[in-house]
Formats: sequence, C-alpha cells, structure tokens
Amino acid sequence: EDIPLEVVFEDKHLLVVNKQAHLVVHPAAGNQTGTLVNAVLHHCGLPPMRVEVGSQMPTGLARSAGADEDALPEDSDLDDDD
Repeated sequence: EDIPLEVVFEDKHLLVVNKQAHLVVHPAAGNQTGTLVNAVLHHCGLPPMRVEVGSQMPTGLARSAGADEDALPEDSDLDDDD
C-alpha cells in the first residue's frame, strides 16, 4: 500500500523508518489497510505476506530486515572455532 514513509536508512538488507504516531503496525481485524507493514511491503516491492514487527511501539524508529539465500552466511561461517 502506497503510504509515505520517512526512511532513515536503507540498504539491500535493512530498512529503518521513523514510524509516525497513530500508524497501525500490523494488518488485523479492523485494520487491514493503512498499516506500517503494508507500507513497507509496498516500498520494498514485495507481495502481501506475514511479517513480524513489534506492535507496542507508538512512534519512533522501526526496522525491517530481510535476506535472500545468497546473502546468508554459510553454516561454517557461524562457527566460533576460528
């Protein structure tokens, strides 16, 4: 949904926006449109999907992170044995 976002930072893995007051975070009963999640999905060119974002935030910075398989580290890169 094309809702204006105040983007604070954006790269290919992370989006940080300044959430405006009274903007509902998640689509739910009674709020299927006009939400932060809908705005972020539209901004990123993604289809509607389930997204987990903290919903107790009245205003402030909100972040959304994503990665494709090519951006994720290999399991061996996560070992602490180095």
